[in-house]
Amino acid sequence: MHFSAHFLATSLGGFSSLAAASAFGASTHDITARASTPAVPFELSYLFTAHLGLGAPSKPIAITGGVLIDEPIANGTISGPAINATIKAGIAYPQVLQNGTVQIAQILAYGTADDGVPFTITETGIGNQQAQVTRILKTRIGGGDKYKALQDGYILASVNHTSESEVLVHGYLVTPSSTTSKC
Repeated sequence: MHFSAHFLATSLGGFSSLAAASAFGASTHDITARASTPAVPFELSYLFTAHLGLGAPSKPIAITGGVLIDEPIANGTISGPAINATIKAGIAYPQVLQNGTVQIAQILAYGTADDGVPFTITETGIGNQQAQVTRILKTRIGGGDKYKALQDGYILASVNHTSESEVLVHGYLVTPSSTTSKC
């Protein structure tokens, strides 16, 4: 029977994991190194930066546990190695929890890439009023393989309010890390 040192170092509670691992032939050095510096399971590749212009928000709509605020996206631009485009319109409708510290962001936007291909984006995430981490759930865009990473990829974004009327979004493609090892 073979147990990885990482399994033994992280799973054996109640008595010394190092002693137990040594009993199974794992070195103390291996356990310490693996437990203190876990492999990063994914890599991020920069795709784009979007500048969104916001219109005036609606009055808060009461919902269970907080409020919903509709914020129209009036315009915007997207630039980067994956796409250059113009955002024509959209809506952001964050759900603000009752204590006001957390927002569950929901964003829908549409526009046209610089080559004339139309697109729509659906995005959701969580954060505070100034910054959120979101996942782009669905990008619908033509253009064949040119936009494959946007259509099929797992995309994370950082969303930062730069002013009351502007939001800055950086998008990243998530891929498995080449250095991830199995325990």
